[in-house]
Amino acid sequence: MILAIPPSACCNIVDGAESTALVRWRDQARPVSVACLDLGLRTLPRPQVRFVMGIDTPFLFTHQSNEAGLGFNGAQIVHVVKYHGTTDPDATRDERELERVMDCLQPGWRQVVVAKQSLPRMAVVYDYDHIARVHTPGPRVPEVPGLYVAGDWAGQGESLADAAAASAKRAVGALQMDAADREEEIIGHTTGVQHV
Repeated sequence: MILAIPPSACCNIVDGAESTALVRWRDQARPVSVACLDLGLRTLPRPQVRFVMGIDTPFLFTHQSNEAGLGFNGAQIVHVVKYHGTTDPDATRDERELERVMDCLQPGWRQVVVAKQSLPRMAVVYDYDHIARVHTPGPRVPEVPGLYVAGDWAGQGESLADAAAASAKRAVGALQMDAADREEEIIGHTTGVQHV
């Protein structure tokens, strides 16, 4: 079985997880989350501003309506995101800060809002390669034969979608290798049987 869920969820569903590598992987994980403000605007007050990434602040603004086909009836969809880092999220404060970023980048946006969605704590990634990572996760869960992990948190030098895809490939490869080894073992045992 391949578990492609966050490390904490793996621990919650595997009996005896507390005596497996799953707990070590969960405890060393450093999840990254963001607050996100999604807006549907009748028009974009400053159409030339399509992408802004903060260098000294943890904010990101993007407008991809035309390229991604997100708008309807001419509406423009924009997203502004604040990375939480090591600070505890505060939904009210984060939304106010995201609105202030919009005030700077798209003055007058409040007068053209047709839809607004605030997502105070979205998961970006459940873990990543960091200096405090002692145990590289997966693909095998050593204490549970036949159990493997995959996901953005099980990267081995990759990140985000690359980590998810690479870890899935490693998990499938390990599963296939282990299944072939078990098949050889079974065949080896049966060839030694004498029929009477």
